[in-house]
Amino acid sequence: MANLPEQFPIPTPDAIASFDYTDIAEGTGLVILYGTDFRIDGSTISYGLIKNPQRSTTLYTDVSSGTPSYNFDLSAFNLPKVVKGTAYFSACVYGTPESNGYIRVQLKKYDGTTETNVSTQVSEVFGNTSTNRRVFFKLPCTETHFKKGEILRLTISGDGTGGRFYHDPINSSGADPTQTLRIDVPFKIID
Repeated sequence: MANLPEQFPIPTPDAIASFDYTDIAEGTGLVILYGTDFRIDGSTISYGLIKNPQRSTTLYTDVSSGTPSYNFDLSAFNLPKVVKGTAYFSACVYGTPESNGYIRVQLKKYDGTTETNVSTQVSEVFGNTSTNRRVFFKLPCTETHFKKGEILRLTISGDGTGGRFYHDPINSSGADPTQTLRIDVPFKIID
């Protein structure tokens, strides 16, 4: 028969969970995501959302007439999630003196085939100042349920000429205003 010690040591906790009181009181928590781009095969660029800032492949994207939408996708969810509340978007934009275009931003749910709007679309003129400036949008979101495998998508589109938006999560150039593209997304944390 094996000899066991009479007293077992009490294990210490590995981590202490702490929560923002406001998040608990409101039942939602904001998750900060950064827009970036990746090289897929050495030349093809794909856009995405990441939680931990890393340097983007390119620092900005030029927008002109007929420019398609740019989809910044978060990785597919491993568990069901619910978006509820107001998202906050901020980015650095640039407009040339000839610029007459707009930047448009919207959150969507993507299931691999179909997009469903999560927020209203918000837009603003690029401006014609030949300087970088920050834009800040509030994106009211409808309560939207995401299943496992579905994707949160930030769609950015534009029109006109001479516009540009930046997506450098770490602001590697040290620019002022900062050249990050950031969205704070409200996820429901309490039923």
